[in-house]
Amino acid sequence: MSVYANRIRPRLIDVTCGAAQAHPHRERACAGLRGRVLEIGFGSGLNVPFYPAAVAEVVAIEPSDAAWRLAGGRLAASAVPVERAGTDGQSLPVPEASCDTALTTWTLCAIPDPAAAVREIRRVLKPGGTLHFAEHG
Repeated sequence: MSVYANRIRPRLIDVTCGAAQAHPHRERACAGLRGRVLEIGFGSGLNVPFYPAAVAEVVAIEPSDAAWRLAGGRLAASAVPVERAGTDGQSLPVPEASCDTALTTWTLCAIPDPAAAVREIRRVLKPGGTLHFAEHG
C-alpha cells in the first residue's frame, strides 16, 4: 500500500467524513444494526458512536493500519467489542452465514471490484440479514 493510501488518505477521510454534516447519514445507515455486524471499510471508526444498543459485536474489515490506529479513541470509548478481522472487502475471512447485519459507508467506491465485495457480504450474512449502507455514487 502506498504512503498516500496508508498514511495521508486515512487522515483526510477521518477529517472530511467525520464532519457533522455526515452524522445524519451515519445515524440512518446504522439504524437497525443488530447482533454480529460486519463493517467493511471500518476506517477510523467514525460509525462507532452511531451503533445502536442491539449491536453485540463488530467484525471490522479495514486495509489501512493508520486508519485503525486513528480509531483507537473511538474503540476505547465504545462498549461494543470490535475485532479487525481482515483487510480486503473482496475476500472476507469470515464464515458463511455468520453475521446478522452488515454496514458499509462511503466505501464501495474505494474497492477495486465492488460487485465481489457485495457477493462476499451476501455470503457472510445469515438468511434474512440486511446490508446497511451510505454511498455517494
